[in-house]
Amino acid sequence: ALDPDGSISSVQIYSPHIPNSSVTLTAPPYQATFTNLPSSGQRGATSFVVVATDNRGGVNGTSIDLIENKSPQVTITAPVP
Repeated sequence: ALDPDGSISSVQIYSPHIPNSSVTLTAPPYQATFTNLPSSGQRGATSFVVVATDNRGGVNGTSIDLIENKSPQVTITAPVP
């Protein structure tokens, strides 16, 4: 996060789909690690919102989607005739 006419007061990172996932950071580096994210299918995505607040109370944010990086899975249910 960068503020050309002041400074960043805080950065909040959360997922609207994961309860209690909100993290508020008040000093650089503005980064967080989330573990044990819920799986949402073979190529599922987890959405996060990032909101920065500057020293003047200005707020700006964006959302990002993290895509699971899984290998394809194959299940054989019957032998080939």
